[in-house]
Amino acid sequence: MLFDQVTAQHILQGIKDFKEKGYPDGFGPSSTYDVHHEGKLYPPKAIMAYANYHATGRALENYFKGGPNEDCFKALKRNGFEIVAKQKKDLYNWTQTHLELASYSKDKRSNTSELIELLKESGVNVMQDQSQPEISIPLEEMDPFTFICHIYKYGEKKRLDIIQKIAKKLGLFIPDGERGIPSANAQKVWMFPYQHERVGNEFDILWELFEATINDTITDDLFQRALNIRNVGKTKLTEVLFYVLRFDYFPLNGPSRPFIKEELSVSPDFNSYEEYIAINKAIKSKSDIPFPQLSYKSWNYTINRSDISKDEQDLLKIAAKFSKNELTDYFYGLDQFLTDFDFSIDDEKIAFNVRPEGLRFIVGQRAVLDLDLHGDNGKIQVISDKDFLPITHKYKGNDGAIMVGSNSYDDLKPHWEHVSSQVGKEYTSAIKSSYKRFQNHAFAKAVFDKEYRKQILNRIDDSIARESDSNYNKTLTTMTKSPLNQIFYGRGTGKTYHTILEAAKIITHNESIEVIDGTEVFNRELGKRIEFITFHQNYSYEDFIQGLRPDTELNTGELTFQKKNGVFKRIADKALKNLQDSENPAAAKKEFEAVFSEFIKPLVEGERRY
Repeated sequence: MLFDQVTAQHILQGIKDFKEKGYPDGFGPSSTYDVHHEGKLYPPKAIMAYANYHATGRALENYFKGGPNEDCFKALKRNGFEIVAKQKKDLYNWTQTHLELASYSKDKRSNTSELIELLKESGVNVMQDQSQPEISIPLEEMDPFTFICHIYKYGEKKRLDIIQKIAKKLGLFIPDGERGIPSANAQKVWMFPYQHERVGNEFDILWELFEATINDTITDDLFQRALNIRNVGKTKLTEVLFYVLRFDYFPLNGPSRPFIKEELSVSPDFNSYEEYIAINKAIKSKSDIPFPQLSYKSWNYTINRSDISKDEQDLLKIAAKFSKNELTDYFYGLDQFLTDFDFSIDDEKIAFNVRPEGLRFIVGQRAVLDLDLHGDNGKIQVISDKDFLPITHKYKGNDGAIMVGSNSYDDLKPHWEHVSSQVGKEYTSAIKSSYKRFQNHAFAKAVFDKEYRKQILNRIDDSIARESDSNYNKTLTTMTKSPLNQIFYGRGTGKTYHTILEAAKIITHNESIEVIDGTEVFNRELGKRIEFITFHQNYSYEDFIQGLRPDTELNTGELTFQKKNGVFKRIADKALKNLQDSENPAAAKKEFEAVFSEFIKPLVEGERRY
């Protein structure tokens, strides 16, 4: 064993060293286990490195592995030290919060304004009611289903923040996560229509249904009366029943229907409460997974299934730009990460993205391993805490994280401890990666499924990477041209966001470019092929086209007027120059010897003729 000479005293000295000096070079926080000593937690590998230094004098290097069956952990246990698994957050414990929230809500029938105010105080935007078309009035009444829908009309981070705020205000259980909860349609969050469209009994029916849900006394008649309310459909009704009784009712919506039909062989179609109950029983007979976890699994299944075909095409298109040796080296690096860390394909802290320039593996908010066509100092770029190879990027912050580049994984292997250390720090500090939503599912599958990876690599034809310029130009001319003029309008509809993305599409000729890459293109080309302006009251013709600007001579102080081109004129000039250059291309440069030969040859031949 590696650590036969390590004693308890050495380990205690290692703990003391760690307190005084921190992590040795090449080490980082543990992602899975800790050493528990006197009420505090310590990283096992860092402690053992110090301990073995005191026992044998071996240098502080990352030369061993951690894990239950490795020598490091065996030595710690042999010497009486406790190793504990890191506590993971329960992302499904919102079920307890919902149980308590339903109990709180059931007594608010005569005071629904309290529900409305609670939402507003927790950061929820509650829509205005309408007494007549286009005549807005404050919303004064609400049912408990709509109350919960308001929480889940937002994205993951904000809706978790809202439910946690509500729980704190009411003294309820505070959840760690909201996984498995279907999102409410933000445009149709109400379970009832506007005031001028109501027939009068909508709230009575909804409150009756809520109480019957809690008491398990729903009837076919009550279920049908709820369905007859304007704004209520089958999908929405099953979702709100799931919000309240999350272990009894399964949400039959777009993401879940393909899963239960294809994976569980259960038809999701129903026309009555009795048929809906039969579906729930059939699901339970086919799967022992609780409904909240099954809801998330079905969503993940459908997202992956719908995206995998397109994602695979995108992956193949980009991967084909690299040689198989480059791809193999890149996947070697990814495999090493899977060895070093307990990553899983649905881990929310990591993401696998396909970009126009190549492939990117992200931990938290930082790229940690890139395969980049235009990479400085090498196509393979990796995060590190030390510059053992040329630096290609320095991350902001005081942690010293950098990216280094090479064209071969062999250059990385001798220094991998610096890579693994920094990745460990990124993973430990991350809560989730915002880039997960842009994940290429085919790329992720190729990382974790080596058989699938083999199929992908075998399908790549290296000749695609060597596509000729003429074929490339032919492709561009056959692509659909973007309209010359486009207008994005509406208040709060994301006009700036769409403008940035559309500009990137035009520049790259890539209609499916992702938001991250589109923003990069926009920032890179701003002031070159892209100009961006905001019109305001003082913005004039002279600003936009061309005008005279007052200035003063430095020596005399005399007032002068300088002609200044506006943004439109600058773009027009660039376009005109591009057109002229394309119609009159510059003559290709030739070597001196060739030019000299062309000049002298007629003279020599002339002498021979005459």
